[in-house]
Amino acid sequence: PALAWFLLAYWLYIDAVDTVIRIAVHYGQVIGFSVNDLLIALLLVQFIAFPATLIYGRLAEYLGTHFMITVGIVIYIIICFLGALLESLSGFYVLVVLIALVQGGLQAQSRAFYAKLVPPKHAAQFFGIYNMLGKFAVVLGPLLFGATTHLSDNPRLGLLSLSVMLALGLIVFLARVPRNITSRS
Repeated sequence: PALAWFLLAYWLYIDAVDTVIRIAVHYGQVIGFSVNDLLIALLLVQFIAFPATLIYGRLAEYLGTHFMITVGIVIYIIICFLGALLESLSGFYVLVVLIALVQGGLQAQSRAFYAKLVPPKHAAQFFGIYNMLGKFAVVLGPLLFGATTHLSDNPRLGLLSLSVMLALGLIVFLARVPRNITSRS
């Protein structure tokens, strides 16, 4: 049961995370930032994300993987709210830095947590399911973002709508997935 609940939570929150990543440049263009501003943002992500992922992993060793996944989801909810209120280029860069700080860590810790849930004898099959779910995790988020943006004629509300998926994923994760998982033997 914990595995199924984790997969549901993961699908919800990682779909929203992947959507934020995929729409960031388009969103920046729509709210008025130049191509040069967006290129700087992409470079910022590249320079910050790798060391941030390593630090995120170290924090998970001390604070726990479950806790760090929770932190990552909460930060993405904050990113959606701040992004919906975004008015300045400096604010956009703050969001880019926040994304870079948690993006890789959340993805890596989710995989590590999942690895603790799967039976070792069937790891290949279970990771096949996990990877397939990851591929399908860019369906609902873009659909929700696009539909909300289209119906409201406001991309800010489209971004904010992703916080619903993040919140649902967080609720399932906190309510149904055990905090202390040890590797299965």
